Amino acid sequence: MSRLFGNVRQNGYVVKDINIALDHWTKTLGIGPFYKIDKIPLSSYRYRGEESPVELAVALGFSGGIQFELIQQLNDAPSPYLDFVRDRGFGLQHISSWSAQYDRDLRTVAAAGISVIAEGKVTNGPRFCYFDTGMIGGTMMEMAEFSPEFAARAAKMERAAREWDGREPVRPYASLLQPS
Repeated sequence: MSRLFGNVRQNGYVVKDINIALDHWTKTLGIGPFYKIDKIPLSSYRYRGEESPVELAVALGFSGGIQFELIQQLNDAPSPYLDFVRDRGFGLQHISSWSAQYDRDLRTVAAAGISVIAEGKVTNGPRFCYFDTGMIGGTMMEMAEFSPEFAARAAKMERAAREWDGREPVRPYASLLQPS
C-alpha cells in the first residue's frame, strides 16, 4: 500500500487496438468479462495545463481485487497515453488508486511535491488525474474519485469476474447501469 495513494486498485494498459486486446485478455489470459465503452464521454480533460479533446475507447475488467483498464486513444490529441506510446510503446501506462476523499487526497499528494500532469472528468461520472510520476519506467500514478456510484459499478464488475464462465466476454458498460 502506498503511503500517499493508498491501495493500488487498477492497472491501466494503453493498447493499439482495443478489440484485439480484448480478444487476448479474455481468450488467452482468461480474464473477464470486460465492460467496454466505445468512446468514453469526457466533460473535461486537461493535459500539461491545456484543454485537450482526447477521445478514448476503454474496457474494464477484474481479476481478483485488481481492475484492468484497456485504453485505446482514438485521435491524436495531446495526452499521457500518446506520450507513453511514443516513448515506451504499448503497455502498462498507469496504476491507479481510488479515493473517497478526492480533494483532500489531491492536497496531500501536492504537499508531497508531486504535480498533476493530466486531469479529467467523465460526464456524469468520476474525476480522475494522473501524477507526474512516470520518470522511472514510464508508469504513472492515477487517482480516481471513488463515489458510491463508482463503488457499485466496481462491485458489479468484480462479482461478474468471480462468476464468469467464459461466455459473453465483452459487455457494454451501459449494462452496469441497470439495477441488479
